[in-house]
Amino acid sequence: MENNNDLFISVKRGMISIIIFFKRDKFAMIGAIIYLFFILVAVFGPLFAPYDPLVMIKENGKLMFNQAPSLKHLLGTTNMGRDIFSQLIFGSRPALIVGFTAAFFVMVVGTLVGLFAGYYRGRLGSILMRLTDVAFGIPFIPNAISKEKEPVGIASTSTDLTSFRFIIAPSPNFCFISSIVS
Repeated sequence: MENNNDLFISVKRGMISIIIFFKRDKFAMIGAIIYLFFILVAVFGPLFAPYDPLVMIKENGKLMFNQAPSLKHLLGTTNMGRDIFSQLIFGSRPALIVGFTAAFFVMVVGTLVGLFAGYYRGRLGSILMRLTDVAFGIPFIPNAISKEKEPVGIASTSTDLTSFRFIIAPSPNFCFISSIVS
């Protein structure tokens, strides 16, 4: 009986510390609310989706394709006549599963690389950390590549230029990616 009481007290203290943390950090609370919202949509959303996301909607024998948003179709319909809002709701579940799975594996691999780098130190540790730096940079590479029709430079005369992106690398240890929006 004593162990159950101790467990209850420690759980209660943990919950109180979490509540205090969220009261102090408003951004963390907003982020947690957003996560909770998407989790609730992923779990319970299919119960409230107005249409099956794979069924082509017909009214009066006519396919309802490319419909503008309305009360019947909150986000409109696709070129195949499917309700976009229903697709969005049904797509939240696999998106969250992929996101949480990817985050889990990044955590496991990152922890293992960090442990090896810390344990072996020296040259192997430096190589592992440089590989980690490269892996951190990979998601930003598409932002560094301009999607213009013609090569873009500082002296470009293109009239449809939306942005010019460049990379500044002052040292091998870090890299700044900057974007100048015209």
